[in-house]
Amino acid sequence: MNQQNNVRGFLGSSMMVGLGLISGLAGCQDNVKAPGYVQQDLLPADQYPRIDLDASLQTWLVSATAPRVLPGPPLSVTYACRARTDTEELNVQYRYLWFDKNGVPLNDNPTWQYKRMPSRSEVFFTGNATDSTAVDWRLQIRPAR
Repeated sequence: MNQQNNVRGFLGSSMMVGLGLISGLAGCQDNVKAPGYVQQDLLPADQYPRIDLDASLQTWLVSATAPRVLPGPPLSVTYACRARTDTEELNVQYRYLWFDKNGVPLNDNPTWQYKRMPSRSEVFFTGNATDSTAVDWRLQIRPAR
């Protein structure tokens, strides 16, 4: 009888260990996880600035005039600004992004253009859309790389 209880005890504890291992292994399985997602931008698209200036240039570039836009076709934009440096030239890069009436970019990866900005002198950033369906634009300016 004692031996029967030992066998039952052994079987019972073996089953418990087995169940523990199975549930432990089930917990270690890599569950399918959703990919990361983009958070909502609180700045409405219609309020996004047309002139996207790199933060490091904000204290060094100024402009007194609004961009001159010629509706075309093709759409053409000229933006004048001045470097506030006393003696040093600024070397920058710029590019225009062009959009159709639905806000879809017409040029996926436009080429960056180089521009030297002499001290205290006004320079002009001019761009012409290469697609006659362009109705909107954005100018990006960053330090030269």
